[in-house]
Amino acid sequence: MKLLSLLSLTALLCNIVTSQNIPLTFNVIPQSFANNYGAACLDGSPPGYYTHLSDPSKFIIFIEGGGWCFDTTSQGVISNCAGRAMGGGGSSKYNGGSMIVGGMLSTDPTINPYFYNYSMVFIHYCDGTSHSSNATAPVPVSAEIRQELEKQAHANPKEYQTLTAPSQIYFRGRANLIAVIEYLKLNTTLGTATDVILSGGSAGATSTYLALDFVPSLFSSNVRLVGAPDAGFFLDAYNVAQNSMWYRTCFQAADPLWNSTGSNSLNSNCLKMYSNETWKCFLQQYNAINIETPYIILNSAYDMWQILNDLQLGCVPSMNGQPVAGIQPCNTTQMETYQNYRTSQLQAVAPALSVPSTGAFIDSCFVHETNVDYCSSQSLPNCIGWNIYNVSIPNPIVQTSVNMDETFYTWYNSVVSNNQYPIIKEQRKQLIQSYMKLVQSTGRDINDIGYEMYFKRQQEKNGHQSTIDNLPTTIYEPMVEGGSVQVIDSAVYPANPSCPFPTPHPAPK
Repeated sequence: MKLLSLLSLTALLCNIVTSQNIPLTFNVIPQSFANNYGAACLDGSPPGYYTHLSDPSKFIIFIEGGGWCFDTTSQGVISNCAGRAMGGGGSSKYNGGSMIVGGMLSTDPTINPYFYNYSMVFIHYCDGTSHSSNATAPVPVSAEIRQELEKQAHANPKEYQTLTAPSQIYFRGRANLIAVIEYLKLNTTLGTATDVILSGGSAGATSTYLALDFVPSLFSSNVRLVGAPDAGFFLDAYNVAQNSMWYRTCFQAADPLWNSTGSNSLNSNCLKMYSNETWKCFLQQYNAINIETPYIILNSAYDMWQILNDLQLGCVPSMNGQPVAGIQPCNTTQMETYQNYRTSQLQAVAPALSVPSTGAFIDSCFVHETNVDYCSSQSLPNCIGWNIYNVSIPNPIVQTSVNMDETFYTWYNSVVSNNQYPIIKEQRKQLIQSYMKLVQSTGRDINDIGYEMYFKRQQEKNGHQSTIDNLPTTIYEPMVEGGSVQVIDSAVYPANPSCPFPTPHPAPK
């Protein structure tokens, strides 16, 4: 079968989403309610959310992505965040009345057969800190920074919603998340829900990872809450272009202003584990193994955003040697670095997969966020993979391959069915505590212990060492052990024919 081009595939998806999905409507929390929780977007406006209400007992809460307003210096952080406050990424003032999200938040049963009738919440991202910041006082923006931002805004007015820079900005990400959930509990049936899926994409997936053990405290102990972070497993990678560990440096510079670790807004187990290096708890290769709430890792082994920004190779893998989206194709040396990144990604997720009932769907496509469709019009593959990318399963129980939609449903059903949830959550808690005790008694890193345990579990299941180049392998046994659903694509890019390959543009003459 001839593959669709990215443009035609995107157009097809957009037509499907536009014609058959019910839009989610935008709501802004009343200012007085936001004030009660100290909630505020970067510009001080109250946070907002989109929603479509259906099943009163089952909810999907999805956190919007959009990167971070950080930099390698404190002044750079303030400038970045103040600039963000001049548009929708830092405010609730400029959002439309409704939007179509699609994918996991599609109301069309042909697109989203397992979750189309859930009540859906799409939390607007307006704090730039993955809902982790918790600074009491607003941060002043200097006259010099305001002048420069307003100069940029007047030069590029289409990129800003206002030409006036703020005199102060607010870092209240955690309060925003709390306020939205509490408001929904009072004004919808969320307060009496039995099942909640907390999801998010990109920076919203980071929000999910960081808050996944905190959010259950906002609900009754009887609520079955799981996580589905998509494209948030960012690595502590070496930035080739900047010759530095740029990504971690940005969090290290931002954290004193955000007050994320200082207010214990990150995972409590991780903060205990890395008390002298708390910045690590922003990054999932250090944090994910510490999460007690059941969750599934939805990620690409060749994450597009990370390749372009975190690793910053300065190239895009091409099918025919032509530039893609104006970015040059990778040469042989760059492709070797690119393939090594996949190895690093799979090695990084292995410790988290050692914890019982941590699921996974890790494809080998050059993509980023995939479980929704609302940003699928971008020039590179993004937000178009909920039921498109297929990954083969060795010795399949049900079928020869599955996609993200099917994998998530199988994992989810195995975790919440037959009274499995409380047992699984207790198993996870006990194992993580045992890991922490081993760290205290041996001085080893918790992720080294988890990596070793992952392959030990693989060997126990299969009766022999079962790895692909010493990397995680596929497990698809939902009927044997709750949550034992981990699908890892063994195909090396660009071998998987279901991937939406980037569409090259003609080389400039």
